[in-house]
Amino acid sequence: NHAQILGHSKIHHGLSEIDRKRLFVEIFDTFLSEDSEDVLPLSNQALWGDLLATSNSIKAGLPVSMESIMEITQVRKDPGIWDEGIEPTYMRFLRQAPPPTLTACLLSIL
Repeated sequence: NHAQILGHSKIHHGLSEIDRKRLFVEIFDTFLSEDSEDVLPLSNQALWGDLLATSNSIKAGLPVSMESIMEITQVRKDPGIWDEGIEPTYMRFLRQAPPPTLTACLLSIL
């Protein structure tokens, strides 16, 4: 009895194998690659190593199992992503965004 992950069924059934591989590489290169400007801190190094190997295999045109591709969904559960990545980034965003002016608040009511 595994808990269902929101959107998992759509990822698993709605995309072709080529699209799943392309999406995997795009996610890995954007958020998990050491070369990324916006790298998220993954605390599970074994998972990161598996994801790196899968990404390299896809780029090399080697066969990759569906289980290996779907490992990317485990990133959502990693505490490092939340504690050191998403939450501090969101807090920085909140500090940068200017609060609405009194005029904007009044106009939104009207």
